Amino acid sequence: GSRYLTERTVPASVTTRHGIADTQITELSIADPLLRGRIELTDGAYPRARDEIAATEEFIASAGLSIGDRV
Repeated sequence: GSRYLTERTVPASVTTRHGIADTQITELSIADPLLRGRIELTDGAYPRARDEIAATEEFIASAGLSIGDRV
């Protein structure tokens, strides 16, 4: 059998402690083994709750955020 993953990307503006940051939000199941080699988790943990996200290092730096911050 075959499996597939859905992926959606949309433009977004998020509020950070430094103001508003324009970005893209991609929704996909990053912990799924099908994505092994495509997504590398470098710090923190995979999101487990509905109010948790994973973010790229580039976005975290440009938005003035740190692991564990609220957006």
